[in-house]
Amino acid sequence: MLPGKPFRTEIKLLDDYWEKDLLLRVLAADGPEIIRYQPQGEHEVHLPDPATEPPPPAEISTVEELYLTGLHLEQYRHATRSPEPYWEEGLRRDPLDVRCNNALGLSYLRRGQFSEAEAHFRHAIERLTRRNPNPYDGEPFYNLGLALNFQGRNEEAFAAFYKSVWNQAWKSAGYYALATIACQNGNLKQALSFLQNSLSANALNSKARNLRAACKALEQHIHLSVKSVEQTDLAVPGGSGGGVAAAGLRPPARK
Repeated sequence: MLPGKPFRTEIKLLDDYWEKDLLLRVLAADGPEIIRYQPQGEHEVHLPDPATEPPPPAEISTVEELYLTGLHLEQYRHATRSPEPYWEEGLRRDPLDVRCNNALGLSYLRRGQFSEAEAHFRHAIERLTRRNPNPYDGEPFYNLGLALNFQGRNEEAFAAFYKSVWNQAWKSAGYYALATIACQNGNLKQALSFLQNSLSANALNSKARNLRAACKALEQHIHLSVKSVEQTDLAVPGGSGGGVAAAGLRPPARK
């Protein structure tokens, strides 16, 4: 049996067989099972309840239900309801509710309304840090970093991302974001350190892996360029050795 050459055969069955008692097995030449198929017998299946339209925001009793209803609508793209009015109603009742502020901030962030997103993330952080400077949930700090970064305020974004890595759930994403800012600042050594921390938290972070590879390639390229210019200086009679400075090449600092 090969691709393009299927094995075909017919097997005569008894007249009174039950389909659920049939079993098909395909074995490799050395014995291991490759394929197994057995029809499932008839049995009752409990069908899920049909989807229903949630009540309007004003008719929902608690802020928690408003947040969760909005989250459901966002996840399943409801045909007749949008999530934002539910979060807005939640904030009308409690302006500093962390989850509604964070959710609404993300909605603004996705639409490119970065200053509005920033305001909601800051409200969430205000409540989170009222009694605990290092809160359990670091997501609003990370999201604030994104909103600031999109506005070109990298120094403030750096501080927000750094705060988010206090929380294990945001350590990998936060350190990756810090590495991108370090790269923009030309600090490869710091970027590689952040990327190592990101991958220590999540070894499968493909963005961190790719950026680390690019940083290492750039670092190696700079050192090779410096070496080439230095060799040229030595090869020129009476060379002053100032070619590296003249070329504007500065190798990353190493310990």
